[in-house]
Amino acid sequence: MKPLLSVITVCFNTESTIRNCIESVACGKTPEVEYLIIDGASTDSTLSIAREFSASIDSLVSEPDKGIFDAMNKGLALARGEFVAFLNADDVYLSKTISIILNAIREDKNNVDVFYGDWIAVSAQGADIPHNADHRLRSRYMICHQAVIAKRSIFPSPKGFDLCYKLCADFNLILLWQAEGLCFKRIPNQLVRFSEVGASSKLVYSAAWEIFTITILRARFPWKFIFIIRGMAFIARYALIDLLKYSKPVNAKKKLN
Repeated sequence: MKPLLSVITVCFNTESTIRNCIESVACGKTPEVEYLIIDGASTDSTLSIAREFSASIDSLVSEPDKGIFDAMNKGLALARGEFVAFLNADDVYLSKTISIILNAIREDKNNVDVFYGDWIAVSAQGADIPHNADHRLRSRYMICHQAVIAKRSIFPSPKGFDLCYKLCADFNLILLWQAEGLCFKRIPNQLVRFSEVGASSKLVYSAAWEIFTITILRARFPWKFIFIIRGMAFIARYALIDLLKYSKPVNAKKKLN
């Protein structure tokens, strides 16, 4: 039977988080759900942990890749589901997420191209911060790709995610889908706990630059300019924080030579 949903997890040296991620998929997995893990040739115990769940994993690949989105593209190439979702190794589905997603797909799969839901962001301090999703680009970007479920047929073929973007290819693809007039539908439920300590969160300036580039190419007026202004303010804020963090205070008691 062809699966209705393919869930893809990409990972590399994630032994501290991969177990919780896999368990969150395995506990809700049904015959309608295909689960794929694409590993970037981990050197820690990531693979041995994943193999403990072999009964719940339909495909496990481990080989070097060119980054997160290259690994995601490998998953896309292997996926058989009518819809595809990506759950990174640092993140987990909530207890009823898979059943909620399957119900939404069954009800509207002929009319909707992209489903998306709310999410809980987990800060570096471990605090849960709930977010309500909105796929429309207004003055902020309010969608989490781990809470996005898209028809496999709408991904650009053959490349999938554009590897020109190392951190924000998901943002580029969502704006591309909007420009193509595809149908989005919000699922009014929290679907995922998303770690804010991911690659794009750690590389704030690189991610902001990619978002600038994508916004200029894809965003519509007037939100393009509003988004760029907010982005400039965001970068300036982080630059000031870094400046204050790393600047050394002058020792007033230091003796003059």
